[in-house]
Amino acid sequence: MKSSAGVCGITVCFCFVLLTATTARGAEYIFPQVADGSSGSLAYVTTFLINNVRSSSNTVTISFFQGGLSNPDNGQPWILDLRSNDRSDIAGRNSTLTFTLAGLETVNVLTAGTGPMLTGWAKIQTTTPLDVSEIFSALRPDLSPQKLNWEAGVLSNPAAPRFSFEANFSADDTIIGTTVNTGYAIVNPNADPVDLTATLYSRTGAQVGQPKVITLPANGQLAEFVNQRFSDVQLPPSFHGTMRLSAELNVAMCALRWSYGAASDVFSALAVNPDFTLGYNPYNDREPSTAPANALPILLPAEITGSKNVPDTNADGDWYAVGLTAGQTLFVVLVADLMGSPYDGDIILRDAS
Repeated sequence: MKSSAGVCGITVCFCFVLLTATTARGAEYIFPQVADGSSGSLAYVTTFLINNVRSSSNTVTISFFQGGLSNPDNGQPWILDLRSNDRSDIAGRNSTLTFTLAGLETVNVLTAGTGPMLTGWAKIQTTTPLDVSEIFSALRPDLSPQKLNWEAGVLSNPAAPRFSFEANFSADDTIIGTTVNTGYAIVNPNADPVDLTATLYSRTGAQVGQPKVITLPANGQLAEFVNQRFSDVQLPPSFHGTMRLSAELNVAMCALRWSYGAASDVFSALAVNPDFTLGYNPYNDREPSTAPANALPILLPAEITGSKNVPDTNADGDWYAVGLTAGQTLFVVLVADLMGSPYDGDIILRDAS
């Protein structure tokens, strides 16, 4: 990195050496929205795609909880008719289901979609981390053969105290010619009630209306559209803005975009990250990065995900360059051990020369 008066170029080199693998920690995956049952001509089914990417066995527990603020049983265990085309031994009516996956085994677990339309949430706990995702499906069982109307995939959501996402309402969207609305589901995975504050902002960042307070019971869930929460606010025919949710405890959420009208009726999943992910710049290892000449320039604050991308057992050095002004303090933390990584890493700091 070039240096100039009052500026010091610092190069950070991370060296990774492969050691014996450490024992991985257990994991928890939260899915804030589960839909099951019929509403009108549609039947809603939720499928969980569970893939054990490790060669060792994994014990999986899925727990379902009821949702809806108007539901007196919000947060209570939810008994669902569960199906699996892969394993008949894990089917049946359960609110909690525990089973073992063999090494590299994949299994799909889905709700039956029978009975009236209900919503809630699911928590998946495992002895070791795995790959798990969720799919919402809307079916037309009244047709022969049965027709799939739409599907939307959702990843598990990390719990955090603050989230922000785009809130879009259009009575007649000029791009796709349909009505567009934004919904969200939020869940309180704690054993205590939690108060959340919802604040709506316009496209230019001006606050719209007054903040709304939402109280969720322990294990409680809420699913609604943003304009339902802000029904007292007169929104323009086309509104693009931001909704922010904050709480005193960690919560989890997902968001969905609903496009409907004419011949359309489709939900799409929206990616929602906790606000803390916006506090740093993410970087991934990009080869070649094994020498000062090809160090990757980074903008602080940063989170760097390094990897051993060399085709042998030798140490892999990943070089990153940052610019500092005189008097600045640089903190560099290597968290490989904390993550249960099998790599033994060193941090080497070098100046511009």
